[in-house]
Amino acid sequence: MWGVFGSLLLGLLFGLLPCAKRWQTTNKALGTIGLFLLLGSMGVELGGNADIMEGLGHLGATAAVLAMGAIAGSIALVWPLVPTFRKMTMSKEESSEL
Repeated sequence: MWGVFGSLLLGLLFGLLPCAKRWQTTNKALGTIGLFLLLGSMGVELGGNADIMEGLGHLGATAAVLAMGAIAGSIALVWPLVPTFRKMTMSKEESSEL
């Protein structure tokens, strides 16, 4: 776990360097490739696990319920804040016109 945090911290520090701006497009491409490799290897691992494959229907239903609950909870928490953010956005637009 400390290796993950250490790698993240090193990447953050490297990103703060002025020379890191030249590497942004390369970094995006490497990040995308790394993400695809990670997802592919996870798929291979899950596909090879018989227990997971047998319970896939139950896991899918549970995941769908959890996802819907997370979306509903997010909407419920954000909805009361919408008028406040609209006022802030409107005041910024009005001040930029002056």
